Amino acid sequence: DDFYIDEILNSGSFVENGDGRIIEYNGIEILSIGGGKPSVFKYPREFTEEELALKINTLASQVKDMSKCIFNIHIPPYDTDLDQGTQYD
Repeated sequence: DDFYIDEILNSGSFVENGDGRIIEYNGIEILSIGGGKPSVFKYPREFTEEELALKINTLASQVKDMSKCIFNIHIPPYDTDLDQGTQYD
């Protein structure tokens, strides 16, 4: 998404924009990072693997209890079905 959408999400009272943040809900922390790897489409929220690692590590270092944390990251884990784009029938 374009970055202007952040202002819209941040101005509401029913939705909380978690991108680049950790949000706590009912004792569970949710670490969220949107965006993705560079593509031919040149989306505004593209970043390198190194930038992604830095974003994850920076937020993960702020997690209070890793056993009660959900990682909400747009990029699927490497070499999983999601990463490979496996089609099911």
